[in-house]
Amino acid sequence: MIILHGVYSLGKKIVAYRNGFCLTCAASRRIYGLRAFRFFHLFYVPLIPLGFGRIWRCSVCHFDPRENAAVEVGWAWFGSVLFGIMSVTGWFDAQPDPRKVWGILLSIWLIFLFLLWRAVFITRRYRSVAMLNRGDKQSFIKMANENICPFCGTMLMVGDHPICPQCGVERVY
Repeated sequence: MIILHGVYSLGKKIVAYRNGFCLTCAASRRIYGLRAFRFFHLFYVPLIPLGFGRIWRCSVCHFDPRENAAVEVGWAWFGSVLFGIMSVTGWFDAQPDPRKVWGILLSIWLIFLFLLWRAVFITRRYRSVAMLNRGDKQSFIKMANENICPFCGTMLMVGDHPICPQCGVERVY
């Protein structure tokens, strides 16, 4: 049985930004931090509140800059091929009455088609980001040191940690 679980975030708000290196894009990018209330969920029902946390996202690809999307693409294709092999062997298995198990075999094929669609979707998304960055050969990261907020265009209040007085976004080094 497949157990759908994970963490979702509610009430996302941009609270910080910095320049950094995104592994998905394989380039230096602006990375922004989201403050969100996070829940652990089981079958999409929030069960355990985990509190407020900061989630970092790339401004170009919107993925976590510390995760390499090429690994996700490889696992998606591995899972879909493995499930495809299992679904084909299910049809050739000798059953005493094949009319009783047609629902199970049909559901296995539908799961295989969903996994195959997901692998193609993830591959296309990863390749579109890679094509976007083909000309970017910049290997160094410049520190964020502008005096204007990139989100609302207001002058930042200068100090140890410059903050935008209008939207409250903090520039992190």
